Amino acid sequence: MADSTPLKILCIGDSLTEGYSCFGLQFTPYGDTVKEVLQKRWPDREIEVITDGVSGDLVTEPGGRFMERLKSHFIELPYPFLGPLHVIFLPPTDLSTVPSDPPITHTIILGGTNDIAVSRAVSDIYSTIQAMTTLATNHSSHVLLLTVPECHAKTKRVEDEREELNELLLTRLGGWKGVSTYDLKSNVPYHDMDEEQREMFWDDGLHFTEEGYKLIGELVGRRLVEVIEQGNTGENGGETDPVDEE
Repeated sequence: MADSTPLKILCIGDSLTEGYSCFGLQFTPYGDTVKEVLQKRWPDREIEVITDGVSGDLVTEPGGRFMERLKSHFIELPYPFLGPLHVIFLPPTDLSTVPSDPPITHTIILGGTNDIAVSRAVSDIYSTIQAMTTLATNHSSHVLLLTVPECHAKTKRVEDEREELNELLLTRLGGWKGVSTYDLKSNVPYHDMDEEQREMFWDDGLHFTEEGYKLIGELVGRRLVEVIEQGNTGENGGETDPVDEE
């Protein structure tokens, strides 16, 4: 991708994408820092970063609106004046071939924390993220998948399911053409951080502080710079097309 090509980045997720902290009194989307990192690398380039984070949202149905929210960024709506509200008032649409204008060049997906908390099946979380990835890549948007970070709660079920989901994201979806990954869990840990760092970056044991979200944005921004400079080759060297997986 030439340095002059405009970049339009979509960050989609839940409260961790919205930047929730201080009991919902403060929001610091990591996407704001991602834009700063990209703009520093390419000061003369047209760059837009869209944050679509909804606190409490789930990846999976029933109740989850991740897929419908993603569609609203890529699919031409029959009633444009409704904007994002179409996902509430209109049934799902199959107009999956209408491109975004201007195109979303990169899509960053972070989700699964809430689903694991309410005991949704890992297979269901993964299959929805897989479908989201397919939708984005079918619209020529390179996908950057972020692993689900840790939290204060450390139960065997939560730990095992998070590990299972993250492994699927890194090793299966991460091998697709047009897909890259970033291991947020390992790079911004909770339990392995020293107390001073944890106080600085973590808010309530689940969400991050303002500084924590800025750290995430810095790290994800650097990773995205690598992705853009390397082209559309997956992080794990994957050059295979997406295949149906059970």
